[in-house]
Amino acid sequence: MIALLVFLLNLAGYTLFWYSLSGDVFGGDIVNLACGKPYSYFLGEDMIQNRPAFFREILAERELDPNLSPGAFVYSRLSEPGRAALQRLAAGSGRERDWEFFLLEFNRSLVDPEVHWPPAFLNRLDPKTQAQAKMAPPQGNLLLLSQLFPRYIRHDDFTYAVPGLLKTLPAMARMYFTLQTPLRYTPLTSIYATYMGCFLANNPRRIPAAVIQMAFLYACLATSVFLLAGKIIGSTAWALVATFLFQAAGATIVSVYTLFSLPYLLVTIVMAAALYAYLQYQDSGALPWLAAYILLVILGSWVREFPAATPFIVAVSEALTYKGKRSLMILAASVALMGLCLYPTFLPWLLGWNQGQVFSLLSMSKTQSHATLRPNWDLDGFVYVQFPPVLWLLAVISILLALRRWREGGDWGPGSYLHSGTGLLARIASASARDRRRLGIWAEGLVVALAALFVLTFYVFNANLQWHPSIRLGWVLFLFLAMVAAASLRFHVLPPIYFLAMLVGMMIVRVAEVHLTFLLPPLAIMLTLEIRELFSILRKSAAGRGRRTLMAGVVLLCGLGMLDQALNLPASILVQRELVKKNQELGVWIKDNVPRHSIVIANFYYYADLFYYSGRHFDPYESVENNPFPKKVIHTETQMQNLLKRNQGLRNIYLLEAEHPYMSPQKNYHTHKWVKNPPGELEKLATFSLKQSYYYADPAKYFTPRYWLSFPGYMDWFIDYWWENSRSPFRRVVYSDYVIYRLKEVNQEVIPKPPSAATSRTTR
Repeated sequence: MIALLVFLLNLAGYTLFWYSLSGDVFGGDIVNLACGKPYSYFLGEDMIQNRPAFFREILAERELDPNLSPGAFVYSRLSEPGRAALQRLAAGSGRERDWEFFLLEFNRSLVDPEVHWPPAFLNRLDPKTQAQAKMAPPQGNLLLLSQLFPRYIRHDDFTYAVPGLLKTLPAMARMYFTLQTPLRYTPLTSIYATYMGCFLANNPRRIPAAVIQMAFLYACLATSVFLLAGKIIGSTAWALVATFLFQAAGATIVSVYTLFSLPYLLVTIVMAAALYAYLQYQDSGALPWLAAYILLVILGSWVREFPAATPFIVAVSEALTYKGKRSLMILAASVALMGLCLYPTFLPWLLGWNQGQVFSLLSMSKTQSHATLRPNWDLDGFVYVQFPPVLWLLAVISILLALRRWREGGDWGPGSYLHSGTGLLARIASASARDRRRLGIWAEGLVVALAALFVLTFYVFNANLQWHPSIRLGWVLFLFLAMVAAASLRFHVLPPIYFLAMLVGMMIVRVAEVHLTFLLPPLAIMLTLEIRELFSILRKSAAGRGRRTLMAGVVLLCGLGMLDQALNLPASILVQRELVKKNQELGVWIKDNVPRHSIVIANFYYYADLFYYSGRHFDPYESVENNPFPKKVIHTETQMQNLLKRNQGLRNIYLLEAEHPYMSPQKNYHTHKWVKNPPGELEKLATFSLKQSYYYADPAKYFTPRYWLSFPGYMDWFIDYWWENSRSPFRRVVYSDYVIYRLKEVNQEVIPKPPSAATSRTTR
């Protein structure tokens, strides 16, 4: 019943969270909504096929009745310069300016305005298409043109029908099971992303259905973590604490912003559920739990690389478990699953589903291109900041008190699987009183030294870094996390093995902060176990004023940590909502002040959102290569020269700069190079500024180096804003400045004066 309640509350909570981000349905995930075609509300060159034949057909019909002939109707709508450009193109002109001018004329005459289409054209369509064609321009006009010229104009901007999508799922699945080259996220994630992209396909009206679907996945995520935590901790209340710590971590919050194309939630769901099924089988011996474990491990290896670690985690956990708990059945199953996880396409091949090649997990692009023998030590700093410093302090205190209790003859830890059986850890747990005193002193000294060295490394040695840390003692960050994991072996073997396996893999592959969601469940469980143990030790200590004072102090620190973690959620909503609001403001300004089809070159990733908010009013280009408009890049001087040759005198060209103190290695790449080194005279038109504050409760966070501050918003936007501690404690700020310029005159040394083949229609 509690698990069902957790599921329902998170189902409702996620939906409310998403709609609290902004006043519209986008909320910062337009890249997914666009389905790779974010500039398809005007006729672009990629939408016209067999161009010479298209041009010749229009010219061949120019003398016919425009009310009966589509070609004659198009010709009648073009201006004289547009007709002249059409004739040159039909004659084989290779001049790009003719092509550019024809597209502008075509869009301005037949796509943008209200067009009174002859009834004969509409009567050619079936009733459903007729209704779609009556939509407001440009959508309705584009659809009708694609029907009038089906051999030449391709327009797939309208959302696919759901029944048709469902029918294509088997073929879609077969496509991802028949690969000839290794590809990440196959087959399950790729099938999901393709389906969702076609389902949404530029149709905001379907976003509510997609949000509900993602709310279901998020509820499954919270429930699976809760069940795993409850199984390990043995307490519903403390399992809820662990689940809260996981859900309120920065990486987890960021992971839920990516709604449709790359659901990171699936990785944690399949891993937590598989490990829960394993523990259930370990306790009950029921074969359905074994079957569930096997199925979830197989599915996990088809989602992404990291769930392939699941059978290895289980095998190591079984080896460390005392004999009374070991299961030869689960060990045998895990060994077999190791092979299937290393070669995830082998089982489909064996069953006849996979007609392609069988690829190793290590041959996939991420593991192959990023794997290195040099560990990514700074990743451990990002792991540390997922939870408040005060909770780490309580964990260290708990470890020290547990060591002192063991040194004085007490138990090592409640519920440990290591108390029985043989092995080094078991012998240490049952050491003699003399050995305990000696080993205990050394262990306590090591914990204190590691904690102190961690503080020096994290807060002092790297305190003033703006970008990449020097990591003079970077291995200390890893040793500190490993020490916490090793100390947690006294509670249960699974969380430390789970955590270390994922951490080491991520340090080698070099992942982003958002991927830390994969390892946060065991870490949240370990911190919860340490805090619970600390309360248990204090309750069992001698009564008196000292114990009451200590208990009050621990309660205060624990409450402070929980409050700080809880503040991550409103902070993220506050920041993301303001970022989306600024995108809307910029989009509306451009729509009101820039002629339609003008070129606007920006230098930030969330440019796609701004483009949508303008009603797809302009032609978007980017000055950086990594952006949602892969065919719209002006990154090199040659690309800028080609753009000017095609468009100077035809369209206005604007530069939209987002400027802030970029991190040093990214500064030259991400700053707007055409503002810093313009190809001509610029006229500043408008300036916008964004600055949003958010708050935290743990005072130690004030000393966190800038490099490790988590960005509290959509993951792909983190380079496009600057965020840092303010001068006062308990507050951080996110900010950026935006300046819009118009390119007035082009330097002749940059580009020769263009021929006057067409009259400019850009100014107003």
